[in-house]
Amino acid sequence: MSRASGPTPKRDARTGTWYFVFESEHPGPDGQRRQRRRRGFRTKVEAQRALDAARAEDAALFAPVDGLTVAAVLDRFITIKGIAGKAPRTIAQYEWAAGFAKLRWGAWAAERLTADHLDAAYADMLAGRSGRALSARSVEMIHKTVKAAFQAAVDRGQLVRNPARLATPPQVREQRYTCWTPEQVGAFLAFVRTKETRAVHPRRATRPWVR
Repeated sequence: MSRASGPTPKRDARTGTWYFVFESEHPGPDGQRRQRRRRGFRTKVEAQRALDAARAEDAALFAPVDGLTVAAVLDRFITIKGIAGKAPRTIAQYEWAAGFAKLRWGAWAAERLTADHLDAAYADMLAGRSGRALSARSVEMIHKTVKAAFQAAVDRGQLVRNPARLATPPQVREQRYTCWTPEQVGAFLAFVRTKETRAVHPRRATRPWVR
């Protein structure tokens, strides 16, 4: 694979960062040719290394032994959940997350997807290198969907491992709510009652006697 005859990184005049785009030799899940792209690299060297890795992946990862691609694993999982009677809203969430996953790995051989591939993709999604940046919660949803889909394939004997089990999704901070103690509630109510009393019966101002 010669760099001279292949795609090379380019610099974004607006941001000053480097990016690359190349056309995959393999069609996507819909049978159409696909472009692979990543943005946001600080230097041309970083972009070139990522480009070389992406082209190597593109050349090696599209030969499923039994025709089972990542897209097929995700589609089967969603079909199973639909048969199981999951709520339409839940199915829609799975389909949304699977859509992002299939754009990235859809035509890959399912058994060749690794935790390192997942981690690299999560970092790209958060940084917006493959398009619009996603929130940590959105990336976590994609991870959970991929993990559940691959686990379903493992449980059915279609795959021997689940790469998402070893992947590292972004940490999503849960919102914490602090509740008052009974003593704090009592003190607050007493304060409010005092304020209401003063509003109804304002203190009379002292007036000097007029002779």
